[in-house]
Amino acid sequence: RTRAVLAKVGGRLMHRTTGSAFTMWADNAGEAARLKAKTKAVMDKVGRRLMHRMTGSAFSMWAENAGEASRHKAVMDKVLGRFLHRATGACFRRWAENAGEAARTQAVLKRA
Repeated sequence: RTRAVLAKVGGRLMHRTTGSAFTMWADNAGEAARLKAKTKAVMDKVGRRLMHRMTGSAFSMWAENAGEASRHKAVMDKVLGRFLHRATGACFRRWAENAGEAARTQAVLKRA
């Protein structure tokens, strides 16, 4: 029994360095895993921010272009309306001229 105890104590003394190295390796491996997980979380967050920034930028550009397209449409509607109603306007101007001429003629005839 004494021999077994001495052999056990001797084995522990001999393997103390190996055990210490294993313990240090295990601690470092755990720390490396924690750092890797933390780095991944940070990179995921950065990636999401970048994606949202690009999405927000695209939306802002779309909104700006939509507003500009709306303004262009309003201008084109006005121009097209003038073009389409040009003949009607010419007829109305001609009628107004004739009505004015008739009124002047009536006034001249009443005086005579």
